[in-house]
Amino acid sequence: MRPYAPGIPGPYNHGVEIYTDGLFVSGTLSGPFKRLTDLINRRDEEYMLVYEASITPVGQAANPRRLATPVLVGRSHVHIVAGSPGAGAQPQAEAVPREFHVPKTPVPCFALTDTFSVYGTAHLLQGSTLDSFLRVGDIFVPVTGTTIYLNSMPGTPWQRQLVVLNKAMVQVMYVLDAEHQPGTHGGAPAQGQEPGGG
Repeated sequence: MRPYAPGIPGPYNHGVEIYTDGLFVSGTLSGPFKRLTDLINRRDEEYMLVYEASITPVGQAANPRRLATPVLVGRSHVHIVAGSPGAGAQPQAEAVPREFHVPKTPVPCFALTDTFSVYGTAHLLQGSTLDSFLRVGDIFVPVTGTTIYLNSMPGTPWQRQLVVLNKAMVQVMYVLDAEHQPGTHGGAPAQGQEPGGG
């Protein structure tokens, strides 16, 4: 794993699934942040260093072979990053309270890139709108309790507790009304579905 200087906390390891236009990268991100969103949004590095990574074309069964050397993934090419299922403390790590906690309102929403559809819950500051949520300084924004669809294979959705969206890749995003909650589009996600719809 990447070395850290004395006095710098961490490293904290996060099991992740990274989705680009055509690739699904599964592995571990390591850094001085307990929250996955903070690690992904760090501005000092354009490339995410993924350890124990496997690389698979999107839409195919996940490749079980893990590379011995780290893989660099350019943030600007990433559509979404999901916490790996079974990553243990991932949702809890995301929920670690900050020094100054600000109450947030859970809002069901839908986001669409040119490759993926994501249904889930955005957590907005009280009194704010989805527009202001997308105008925050972070490049990637978190959505929880998600159902993900590959646009070319809408019949094979999968679920992840946490997804972090690249705002630059979002073409459409809107708040869902009570009739169109996450999980009501296209039926229930297939059990045991491989990431990427394969």
